[in-house]
Amino acid sequence: AGEKAFTLEETVMLPPSMPRIEKLLCYQMQPQITEEKLMNDKVIFRGNAVLHVLYLADDGGEYSWDFELPFTQYGELDAQYDENDNVLILPCVTALEVDHEADQLAVKAGIVSQYRISQLQMIDVIEDAYSPLRKITPHFQELLLPGVLEHKTQVLHPQATAPVDGMR
Repeated sequence: AGEKAFTLEETVMLPPSMPRIEKLLCYQMQPQITEEKLMNDKVIFRGNAVLHVLYLADDGGEYSWDFELPFTQYGELDAQYDENDNVLILPCVTALEVDHEADQLAVKAGIVSQYRISQLQMIDVIEDAYSPLRKITPHFQELLLPGVLEHKTQVLHPQATAPVDGMR
């Protein structure tokens, strides 16, 4: 049905119990849709973008932390739909920048959400129209039925070896 591109810009703080950030080692973001709704010619959705950060602290240890960044968006549709129709929203991160300063992280992420709407329509089908008692006049109507699109999600876990000192 369409797609919606938007940008998330947030400044998040590490909890006071966590050591200060010396260097960011790795970060990734996974958007999740928690609620979606159709309203006439609009689709409204909200969710969380979970930011996972791995960093080297000022005490020499490696620590990780997860932040939830909430978002709410809406998209315009080409036609009007019923509230009972089904909507599937697939979000994807297109860009991600994380900068740190003391205990603050400045996050800027680009997210594209593609949405698909499916409708169920009941149709009457006559299997046999034979009748010996009266004349039957068949009526034919050509229907355009949309194909069902398939989508596939694949999670990849890259692995690498690196030399390390001591227990780190």
